[in-house]
Amino acid sequence: MKSVAVLLSGKMRTLDSCIWGIRRLVPSHADFYVYAVEDEDSHKASLVSPRCIMIEPEPLLPERSIYFRTFPQGGHGVQQQLRQLYSKYKMWLLYESQNTKHDWIIRIRSDNIFLTSLDDLDNCESAIYVPAHGNWFGLNDQFAHGPYHLMKDYFTRWLKLDEYIDSGGVFHTERFLKWSMRELPIRRSSVWVSILRKDRTVEGPWYSTAWGDPDVDIPS
Repeated sequence: MKSVAVLLSGKMRTLDSCIWGIRRLVPSHADFYVYAVEDEDSHKASLVSPRCIMIEPEPLLPERSIYFRTFPQGGHGVQQQLRQLYSKYKMWLLYESQNTKHDWIIRIRSDNIFLTSLDDLDNCESAIYVPAHGNWFGLNDQFAHGPYHLMKDYFTRWLKLDEYIDSGGVFHTERFLKWSMRELPIRRSSVWVSILRKDRTVEGPWYSTAWGDPDVDIPS
Protein backbone atom coordinates (compact mmCIF):
# COMPACT_ATOMS: atom_id res chain seq x y z
CA MET A 1 0.00 0.00 0.00
CA LYS A 2 1.38 3.39 -1.01
CA SER A 3 1.78 6.11 1.58
CA VAL A 4 -0.30 9.09 0.48
CA ALA A 5 -0.17 12.82 1.19
CA VAL A 6 -2.98 15.19 0.25
CA LEU A 7 -1.79 18.76 -0.33
CA LEU A 8 -4.45 21.45 -0.06
CA SER A 9 -3.52 25.07 -0.75
CA GLY A 10 -5.07 28.47 -1.34
CA LYS A 11 -8.40 29.81 -0.11
CA MET A 12 -10.54 27.45 1.94
CA ARG A 13 -13.77 28.87 0.47
CA THR A 14 -16.34 26.04 0.45
CA LEU A 15 -14.28 23.35 2.18
CA ASP A 16 -16.99 22.96 4.80
CA SER A 17 -19.38 21.81 2.05
CA CYS A 18 -16.83 19.77 0.07
CA ILE A 19 -15.02 18.02 2.92
CA TRP A 20 -17.06 14.82 2.87
CA GLY A 21 -16.59 14.32 -0.85
CA ILE A 22 -12.86 14.85 -0.41
CA ARG A 23 -12.78 12.35 2.44
CA ARG A 24 -14.61 9.77 0.32
CA LEU A 25 -12.24 10.26 -2.59
CA VAL A 26 -8.84 9.93 -0.93
CA PRO A 27 -7.54 6.84 0.87
CA SER A 28 -8.46 6.70 4.55
CA HIS A 29 -4.79 6.49 5.54
CA ALA A 30 -3.83 9.68 3.66
CA ASP A 31 -2.11 12.50 5.53
CA PHE A 32 -3.30 16.06 4.89
CA TYR A 33 -1.08 19.13 4.65
CA VAL A 34 -2.53 22.62 4.25
CA TYR A 35 -1.23 26.02 3.17
CA ALA A 36 -4.14 28.45 3.53
CA VAL A 37 -4.72 32.08 2.71
CA GLU A 38 -5.66 34.07 5.80
CA ASP A 39 -9.24 35.26 5.43
CA GLU A 40 -12.71 34.64 6.86
CA ASP A 41 -12.60 31.02 5.65
CA SER A 42 -9.10 29.99 6.72
CA HIS A 43 -10.35 28.38 9.94
CA LYS A 44 -12.03 25.70 7.80
CA ALA A 45 -8.61 24.18 7.09
CA SER A 46 -8.81 22.38 10.44
CA LEU A 47 -11.68 20.27 9.09
CA VAL A 48 -9.23 17.94 7.34
CA SER A 49 -7.24 17.40 10.57
CA PRO A 50 -3.95 18.25 8.85
CA ARG A 51 -0.62 16.95 10.04
CA CYS A 52 0.74 20.40 9.29
CA ILE A 53 -0.91 23.73 8.52
CA MET A 54 0.33 27.20 7.66
CA ILE A 55 -1.96 30.23 7.32
CA GLU A 56 -0.56 33.41 5.79
CA PRO A 57 -1.98 36.68 4.40
CA GLU A 58 -2.45 36.70 0.65
CA PRO A 59 0.62 38.33 -0.92
CA LEU A 60 0.76 41.06 -3.54
CA LEU A 61 3.03 39.55 -6.16
CA PRO A 62 5.10 41.47 -8.74
CA GLU A 63 3.54 41.65 -12.18
CA ARG A 64 5.32 42.06 -15.49
CA SER A 65 3.67 43.99 -18.29
CA ILE A 66 4.15 41.01 -20.60
CA TYR A 67 1.78 39.00 -18.38
CA PHE A 68 -1.04 41.39 -19.28
CA ARG A 69 -0.12 41.50 -22.96
CA THR A 70 -0.31 37.71 -23.31
CA PHE A 71 -3.22 37.01 -20.95
CA PRO A 72 -6.08 35.63 -23.10
CA GLN A 73 -8.74 37.70 -21.31
CA GLY A 74 -6.81 40.96 -21.07
CA GLY A 75 -5.46 42.15 -17.73
CA HIS A 76 -8.27 40.80 -15.56
CA GLY A 77 -7.18 38.02 -13.25
CA VAL A 78 -3.38 38.22 -13.57
CA GLN A 79 -2.78 38.71 -9.85
CA GLN A 80 -5.23 35.93 -9.04
CA GLN A 81 -3.42 33.50 -11.34
CA LEU A 82 -0.05 34.46 -9.88
CA ARG A 83 -1.32 33.84 -6.38
CA GLN A 84 -2.66 30.43 -7.30
CA LEU A 85 0.69 29.38 -8.72
CA TYR A 86 2.57 30.85 -5.76
CA SER A 87 0.34 29.10 -3.21
CA LYS A 88 1.17 25.73 -4.77
CA TYR A 89 4.87 26.55 -4.51
CA LYS A 90 4.48 27.56 -0.86
CA MET A 91 2.50 24.38 -0.23
CA TRP A 92 5.39 22.26 -1.46
CA LEU A 93 7.92 24.18 0.64
CA LEU A 94 5.75 23.58 3.70
CA TYR A 95 5.42 19.90 2.91
CA GLU A 96 9.15 19.41 2.42
CA SER A 97 9.89 21.32 5.64
CA GLN A 98 8.29 18.44 7.53
CA ASN A 99 11.11 16.09 6.46
CA THR A 100 8.69 13.49 5.23
CA LYS A 101 8.29 11.81 1.86
CA HIS A 102 5.14 9.97 0.83
CA ASP A 103 5.00 7.58 -2.09
CA TRP A 104 2.08 9.39 -3.71
CA ILE A 105 0.92 13.01 -3.65
CA ILE A 106 -2.64 14.20 -4.34
CA ARG A 107 -3.32 17.85 -5.15
CA ILE A 108 -6.85 19.02 -4.40
CA ARG A 109 -8.73 22.29 -4.05
CA SER A 110 -11.00 23.21 -1.17
CA ASP A 111 -13.90 23.70 -3.59
CA ASN A 112 -13.61 20.41 -5.48
CA ILE A 113 -16.79 18.36 -5.96
CA PHE A 114 -15.74 14.89 -7.09
CA LEU A 115 -18.13 13.16 -9.47
CA THR A 116 -16.22 9.89 -9.91
CA SER A 117 -13.91 7.70 -7.85
CA LEU A 118 -10.15 8.00 -7.58
CA ASP A 119 -7.85 5.87 -9.71
CA ASP A 120 -6.47 2.72 -8.08
CA LEU A 121 -3.26 4.25 -6.76
CA ASP A 122 -1.53 0.94 -6.16
CA ASN A 123 -1.83 0.14 -9.87
CA CYS A 124 -1.03 3.59 -11.24
CA GLU A 125 1.99 4.09 -13.45
CA SER A 126 4.78 6.46 -12.47
CA ALA A 127 3.15 9.50 -14.05
CA ILE A 128 1.18 12.63 -13.25
CA TYR A 129 -2.55 12.01 -13.52
CA VAL A 130 -4.79 14.93 -14.49
CA PRO A 131 -8.50 15.02 -15.45
CA ALA A 132 -9.51 14.37 -19.04
CA HIS A 133 -11.81 17.40 -19.03
CA GLY A 134 -11.32 21.14 -18.62
CA ASN A 135 -7.92 21.29 -20.31
CA TRP A 136 -8.54 24.62 -22.06
CA PHE A 137 -5.78 24.07 -24.63
CA GLY A 138 -3.37 22.91 -21.91
CA LEU A 139 -3.82 20.62 -18.90
CA ASN A 140 -6.52 20.78 -16.24
CA ASP A 141 -4.98 22.25 -13.07
CA GLN A 142 -7.91 21.67 -10.71
CA PHE A 143 -6.76 18.23 -9.54
CA ALA A 144 -3.74 15.96 -9.97
CA HIS A 145 -1.91 13.07 -8.39
CA GLY A 146 1.34 11.24 -8.91
CA PRO A 147 4.56 10.02 -7.30
CA TYR A 148 6.59 12.33 -5.11
CA HIS A 149 9.42 13.03 -7.57
CA LEU A 150 7.03 14.08 -10.36
CA MET A 151 4.61 16.05 -8.20
CA LYS A 152 7.52 18.13 -6.95
CA ASP A 153 7.80 19.55 -10.47
CA TYR A 154 4.04 20.06 -10.56
CA PHE A 155 3.96 22.13 -7.37
CA THR A 156 7.12 24.13 -8.02
CA ARG A 157 6.38 25.21 -11.60
CA TRP A 158 6.05 28.77 -10.30
CA LEU A 159 9.84 28.94 -10.63
CA LYS A 160 9.57 28.39 -14.40
CA LEU A 161 6.92 31.02 -15.14
CA ASP A 162 9.23 33.70 -16.52
CA GLU A 163 11.14 31.18 -18.61
CA TYR A 164 7.82 30.11 -20.13
CA ILE A 165 6.65 33.68 -20.79
CA ASP A 166 10.01 34.78 -22.19
CA SER A 167 9.97 31.83 -24.60
CA GLY A 168 6.70 33.10 -26.07
CA GLY A 169 4.21 31.39 -23.79
CA VAL A 170 0.76 32.79 -23.06
CA PHE A 171 -0.04 33.79 -19.48
CA HIS A 172 -2.66 31.11 -18.95
CA THR A 173 -2.48 28.54 -16.17
CA GLU A 174 -3.59 25.47 -18.15
CA ARG A 175 -1.22 26.19 -21.02
CA PHE A 176 1.61 26.93 -18.60
CA LEU A 177 0.97 23.63 -16.83
CA LYS A 178 1.20 21.72 -20.11
CA TRP A 179 4.45 23.49 -21.03
CA SER A 180 6.04 22.94 -17.63
CA MET A 181 5.11 19.23 -17.64
CA ARG A 182 6.08 18.68 -21.30
CA GLU A 183 8.98 16.35 -20.49
CA LEU A 184 7.11 14.35 -17.84
CA PRO A 185 4.77 11.37 -18.31
CA ILE A 186 1.13 12.49 -18.19
CA ARG A 187 -1.86 10.17 -17.86
CA ARG A 188 -5.58 10.89 -17.75
CA SER A 189 -7.24 10.34 -14.40
CA SER A 190 -10.65 8.73 -14.06
CA VAL A 191 -11.62 11.60 -11.78
CA TRP A 192 -14.14 14.16 -13.00
CA VAL A 193 -14.50 17.26 -10.86
CA SER A 194 -16.76 20.28 -10.55
CA ILE A 195 -16.14 23.46 -8.58
CA LEU A 196 -18.40 24.80 -5.80
CA ARG A 197 -18.14 28.59 -5.75
CA LYS A 198 -18.63 30.65 -2.62
CA ASP A 199 -22.07 31.78 -3.78
CA ARG A 200 -22.92 28.04 -3.91
CA THR A 201 -23.12 27.85 -7.67
CA VAL A 202 -21.55 24.77 -9.25
CA GLU A 203 -19.30 25.11 -12.28
CA GLY A 204 -18.38 22.33 -14.67
CA PRO A 205 -17.18 19.90 -15.47
CA TRP A 206 -16.46 21.51 -18.83
CA TYR A 207 -15.55 19.22 -21.70
CA SER A 208 -14.88 19.70 -25.41
CA THR A 209 -12.38 18.12 -27.76
CA ALA A 210 -12.15 21.59 -29.37
CA TRP A 211 -10.35 22.77 -26.21
CA GLY A 212 -7.79 19.98 -26.33
CA ASP A 213 -9.71 17.50 -24.19
CA PRO A 214 -9.03 13.91 -25.24
CA ASP A 215 -11.77 11.81 -26.81
CA VAL A 216 -13.00 9.86 -23.78
CA ASP A 217 -16.27 8.50 -22.46
CA ILE A 218 -18.13 11.08 -20.40
CA PRO A 219 -19.47 9.61 -17.12
CA SER A 220 -23.25 9.72 -16.72
